[in-house]
Amino acid sequence: MQLESCTLGADVITTDSGTAVYGNNSVGSSTEVTCTVTNSGPAATYPMTIRYKDSASFIRLVTVNSVNYPTSPGLTYPNSNGSFTTVVNSVPLNVGSNTIKFNVSYITLDYFEFESSTLPTTTTTTTTTIATTTTTTTIP
Repeated sequence: MQLESCTLGADVITTDSGTAVYGNNSVGSSTEVTCTVTNSGPAATYPMTIRYKDSASFIRLVTVNSVNYPTSPGLTYPNSNGSFTTVVNSVPLNVGSNTIKFNVSYITLDYFEFESSTLPTTTTTTTTTIATTTTTTTIP
């Protein structure tokens, strides 16, 4: 999901020709990006890939349904020397709607995604039964 399509805090700006977001202030609610995702599979922990760039190493909170992941002190974004790269964070998703918040203070985030190979699949099997009629004729 592209982060610029989510709800942006007051101090979050779009960058990179509108394709990424950047928190233009110190850590706080004004530098949060809030996204809603729907999980149609079972409640489970899934690896989430986040594409980012920065010029120093940062630790920032990622909150899923009001709980921080990782719990303390936050997710580490290693220095990418100003080039986009990715980091993976495992997060639990409930069935249905989930709220994910990213703190983007002084870091640029592009998108996050759940790899399709890790998401559950649903298989539907349909069985068709054909009604049969047996006629018995008695001959005298």
